[in-house]
Amino acid sequence: MRLFWKLALFLLLFGYAWQTGAVFIPLKFGLSEVDRVILFQLRLPRLLSAIFVGGGLAVAGAVMQALFRNPLADPFLTGMSAGVAVGALGAILYLDAAIHASLFGLCGVVTGLLTTALIYYLFTLKKYAPSYHLLLIGIAINSFCSGLIGLFLFYSNTIQLRNFTFWSLGSLCSVDWTTTTWVMLLCGLPCVLLLSMSHELDAILLGDGEALSLGIDIRKQQIRVLLLSSLIVGSAVSFCGVIGFVGILVPHAVRLLSGATHKTLLPLSWLYGALLLLSADTLIRQLHVFGEMPIGIITAFLGAPVFLIISSTQRN
Repeated sequence: MRLFWKLALFLLLFGYAWQTGAVFIPLKFGLSEVDRVILFQLRLPRLLSAIFVGGGLAVAGAVMQALFRNPLADPFLTGMSAGVAVGALGAILYLDAAIHASLFGLCGVVTGLLTTALIYYLFTLKKYAPSYHLLLIGIAINSFCSGLIGLFLFYSNTIQLRNFTFWSLGSLCSVDWTTTTWVMLLCGLPCVLLLSMSHELDAILLGDGEALSLGIDIRKQQIRVLLLSSLIVGSAVSFCGVIGFVGILVPHAVRLLSGATHKTLLPLSWLYGALLLLSADTLIRQLHVFGEMPIGIITAFLGAPVFLIISSTQRN
């Protein structure tokens, strides 16, 4: 019954978000051509992207928290997002991506795949590397990519700097059906595969010794989690920019409310992550400001007080 009400809330929010925006367009028969274009060519792909990006980031955060056995781990720890940012900034500086917005996603995917390959290679150099070794690799890659980004920004002009800043804060304003199709595929399929690993993730969360006693190949599962979560994060960041707090806030809150069993944790994280990003995007589209505010600003404003509430509750 609880699941029914959660799904009902999700559908109600989706229906409201679909109709609302700069102009409220009720869903009805006999829509004008302009209204159909707005609803089906502009708003619908944007809503679907928000759902799959939000759900994907939440699931990626949940499995990274299991991998590191740390409820405050987030999906950006491995350095994937920093690698994608290098590609996006390169597209802005050298490929005129401000005009051809699709170059953001393409260059981000390429550099994201290269970053994942580097992480995989460094992590497999040791035959029995613990999970924290992956964290150290992520810190090193984040540091190196941050240096590259700083170097690129030093030589960028004002327009290029503004374009990169807007992208780095996350936005869904430029998505179309092509982008949405890729987002649904690259963020949706890995979530299904990770859900099928619920038993292995539960075992990893207990510790290496317990996982080995249950016959779990820890190295194999670590690599699978790394590759699948990197695919989600790389795709989301490439097409929609860096959207913070979703991957750390949602699974942490769901774990406190519903327990740490991944068979329940992952679907609920996906649902609440989708709800969070859909709500944030709906709020942005109703704000009457000059231009469109990046969605990462809204998620930060929403996430900070929730974390403070969680912290206060745990102390009590």
